[in-house]
Parts: sequence; C-alpha cells; structure tokens
Amino acid sequence: MLKNTLFQRIVMGLMLFWSKIPPETKDRIVDEILKQFDKILREFYKQYKQKQQQSSK
Repeated sequence: MLKNTLFQRIVMGLMLFWSKIPPETKDRIVDEILKQFDKILREFYKQYKQKQQQSSK
C-alpha cells in the first residue's frame, strides 16, 4: 500500500510539473526524446544486422 501511494505521489508531481511547462517547450522536449529514441533504435538495428551477418559466415 505504501509503495502505491508513493508511486501515485510521484506521478501526480510529474503531472503537475508537466502542466506548468509551456506548449512550445513541451514540443521541443518531445521532439528531442523522439530524436534520441530514433538514434538508439538505429544503432540497435545496425548492431543486430552486423551480428546476423557475422553469424551467417
């Protein structure tokens, strides 16, 4: 029960913080997160393909 309450407090705090951020800033934050996620996925895929090629030799 305590963990659930702590989790709820954290989530509510984050939601309150997010609600105070201007929409333009939110857009920039989301765009940057997506850019970084794209980089991570591309690198993961590149390494995956390299492993596939090495194992097929």
